[in-house]
Amino acid sequence: SDNVKYANTNTGSPLLHRRQQNLVKHSDSTQVSSIELVLPQHGNHHQSVTFGGQIMEWMATAAFIAASRVLPSLPVLRAIDIVRFRQESHIGDQVYINAQVNRSFVDSVEVGCRVEARKTGEPNSRHINTSFLTLGCAPASSAASASGIVVIEVRPNPAKQEDVRRYEEALIRYHLRLERMAYTRSAVSGGTSVVPKWSRAIADQLILSNYAHVTQYHVVDSWHEVATAAGISLSKHHSGSELCMKLKVDVDKPAHVTFAKLSDPTTRCDWDMLCKSFEAIERYSEHDMIVHGHYVPNPGQSRDRDFVVLMSARTQRVEDRDVYSVCYRSVDHPQAPPTEEYERGLMPCSGYIVEAVGSGDSQSQVVYIQQLSPDTLKYFAGDLMGITNLVLRLGKNLQTFLQK
Repeated sequence: SDNVKYANTNTGSPLLHRRQQNLVKHSDSTQVSSIELVLPQHGNHHQSVTFGGQIMEWMATAAFIAASRVLPSLPVLRAIDIVRFRQESHIGDQVYINAQVNRSFVDSVEVGCRVEARKTGEPNSRHINTSFLTLGCAPASSAASASGIVVIEVRPNPAKQEDVRRYEEALIRYHLRLERMAYTRSAVSGGTSVVPKWSRAIADQLILSNYAHVTQYHVVDSWHEVATAAGISLSKHHSGSELCMKLKVDVDKPAHVTFAKLSDPTTRCDWDMLCKSFEAIERYSEHDMIVHGHYVPNPGQSRDRDFVVLMSARTQRVEDRDVYSVCYRSVDHPQAPPTEEYERGLMPCSGYIVEAVGSGDSQSQVVYIQQLSPDTLKYFAGDLMGITNLVLRLGKNLQTFLQK
């Protein structure tokens, strides 16, 4: 798999060659900072808010300069993993663009950009944008690379914990990008979607990727509410070929109690009327396991479905309270190969985020996020109301189960 290939590059010849030539830099040595003044020509048609494309152009320029400090030739943009506009900037603002190479790979680098804005005369700036861009060498540089000129290795300064965090998270985004590419190619071609093979050698990377998928969708701003019920709401997020749903469920129980029920795979069938069985077939750690589930057929199909998923449960301290997560993603496991008896289903990204709500600890909110796979979407393409009603029923069942 791509995961295995990349894991091996940490000890492979490209990295060794860099070290032999002393081609290693700390990430903070690639920092680029610039200041721009938002002029009237930088505004949108309302002539008040800075045009988003202008912010992207300034970020791209800074990212290209940062990348050029470790790439052997002219950088080219390969991918933009995340662009998150947090706030607006306006005409007359001073815009501060900061870029830095977070990590280098065999023939590319990830550059993180942070943009802040400040009104003239105000003492503090405000964070308005965060982006992560992947840049590589121009095609003309392939001959130079073949002659021994390689991408300089970028490592974090161990004295700067923020750089260490960015370095580690860059690897997660790298694997997410590979998976999205494989998933998209499969969806376009109509073939069987690619899932990673389970291996203990890359287990930690899969677990981090699993968690990153759900939390990344959780913070997306462009969710649109499509239906509500008592203590339940359903929203959707559509980006390119991806369609995700988010179900919010209010629960009259403490967050840690709710989390304990959700992190037990055997309870799935107690509330999910589509589930026939859900059991662990391998435990990797106390909180991480491989689960094999059996479900009723999709509409119009005769065979039951089965899923093999990596299930990961986590607790993270955020400010003054715990945030709990239970995440799922499909994997290929040798103990549960596809069979003729079942239609193998795909779960590209799903999971729960559980938090306490209110001033006390007696209530919690469950946010369930699922990225819908093409093989699921095609069954509901002509019945969007049907899937909405089904999900709301599942939400009500989940609420009832958690409040017992």
